[in-house]
Amino acid sequence: MAYDDPFYTLLPAPPLGKFDPCYQTWKNTCRLAWERAMVCRMYGDDSPSCQAAQERYFEAARRYSACLDDTWGQNEF
Repeated sequence: MAYDDPFYTLLPAPPLGKFDPCYQTWKNTCRLAWERAMVCRMYGDDSPSCQAAQERYFEAARRYSACLDDTWGQNEF
């Protein structure tokens, strides 16, 4: 997996930017994506450090997705 690929490291910002309720969650997710990319480049994709960083990022991405869904999901319209 290429962690420098933007698909894996960049997420769209929430619709209202800094004023969006999901903004802090997005910032944290982007920080963890960057950390994951750095750790996996340093230690290799199969290292325990990379796998732990990957899991932290995936959990943050799930939280961001849930926040967006709760805030902007179909039930809001």
